[in-house]
Amino acid sequence: SSGINAEYGHPEQATNPTRGLKMVLSAVLCIHTSHYVTYCRVPSQPPSEEEAGSSSSNGNSSSPPSHCWIFFDSMADRNGGQSGYNIPVVEECPQLEEWLDNPSRLLHERDQTPDFVKRLISDALLCFYVRDE
Repeated sequence: SSGINAEYGHPEQATNPTRGLKMVLSAVLCIHTSHYVTYCRVPSQPPSEEEAGSSSSNGNSSSPPSHCWIFFDSMADRNGGQSGYNIPVVEECPQLEEWLDNPSRLLHERDQTPDFVKRLISDALLCFYVRDE
């Protein structure tokens, strides 16, 4: 016997529970000139009763995405100068996942790439992943 498990084809596959595990990007921490910002993948809000009713009545059976990407900047604006306080900003980043899922689009459509995508790509420092369920 060569030590290869016939069921798995490789000895590590039989003993490594993480082999074949799918991970999903859930957040990216970015830094630019000592300023940190974050992009986070968060659950989408469920549709309101009105929205749910209108989609079923017009025959549209496609379900909304289960998540969206947001941008968080804790120091986006400032009120009061030196002795003031920071004003945080949270913004939705529409189509971010579509841009990340298609790297060739980033190369071929540079002039059409949204600023939030450019910032994520150029300033990314740490990427956080979660197990895909």
